[in-house]
Amino acid sequence: MKWSTAHSFPQPNFSDSNPFTVLEELEGNTVCIEPYPPTLIVGDSIVRNVQVKNTVVECFPGARVSDINSQIPTLLDKHDADTIIVHVGTNDISLRETETLKQDFNILLSTLRSFGKKIMFSGPIPRFRKGIESFSRLTALNLWLKAWCKTFDLVFIDNFDTFWQRPSFFRKDGIHPNGVGSAMLSGNISCVLKCMTEVT
Repeated sequence: MKWSTAHSFPQPNFSDSNPFTVLEELEGNTVCIEPYPPTLIVGDSIVRNVQVKNTVVECFPGARVSDINSQIPTLLDKHDADTIIVHVGTNDISLRETETLKQDFNILLSTLRSFGKKIMFSGPIPRFRKGIESFSRLTALNLWLKAWCKTFDLVFIDNFDTFWQRPSFFRKDGIHPNGVGSAMLSGNISCVLKCMTEVT
């Protein structure tokens, strides 16, 4: 079975007291995590504190799409991963170069495909109280990236609604997820990996 943006994945809730638990009873439900394939998560500072079973996280603060693309060969030589999840694009929107950004994503995809890995893209999270332009550009990026992933039959993890109007998920800067926010992002990724595991 091929996963694409046409599928929506359930998202677990995490408690404030233990935000990085991946197997826990929450609100009467048990979130059961099956063994995941070795996975590399690579991205900007948003993924710094992501923790998911059987994954390695490589974080490059301030990275843009082209920066991540240049790191891919070294990272995949370093890590023996079956799946790669990329979270990037937020730092590109300030450049206001939409067509260049789209081209950079296409170049990144070409690089990733050359390594024969399963590829997933984690969508951006909205910033909290950072102005209408930032919100508009991140919304446009999320919608475009979702459609782009569907075009190329790639898995897309939609994080936007999870973080929308949730100040308790952010640090004081309104940009980076705090412990609870990082747990929610980790949970979104965990859910998709779990769904993929169940059908392989």
